[in-house]
Amino acid sequence: MTGDAPSENASLSRTEKLSFKASLRRFGVDSLHGWITILAAFNATPDLGNIACPSLAMVGTGEGKEACDLFDEFVNGVAGPVAQRIFTQVERADMHCQFGNLSLSNTVIYDWL
Repeated sequence: MTGDAPSENASLSRTEKLSFKASLRRFGVDSLHGWITILAAFNATPDLGNIACPSLAMVGTGEGKEACDLFDEFVNGVAGPVAQRIFTQVERADMHCQFGNLSLSNTVIYDWL
């Protein structure tokens, strides 16, 4: 790894390092700077109004302000109908992908489908 990727002395766990390296490979870059530059190009906001099909928007309250803001931006920006689901800590589904309660997440998704 080159550039400003975490060094072996960084305070990341082995799992975190491997996850970061996998993200770099996935996007064909070899540094944190390259990864951030690539990710900056992913922005659907200008095209949200073109989405007219029914959509399901989901977010967990534990994902943080940015994820909740993106949820609101999507819900308010698409042209089609949006089913909304906000998962909570009480449901143990408030984190990304509802890892604490996948059965609830899957139920919501399959019921919507």
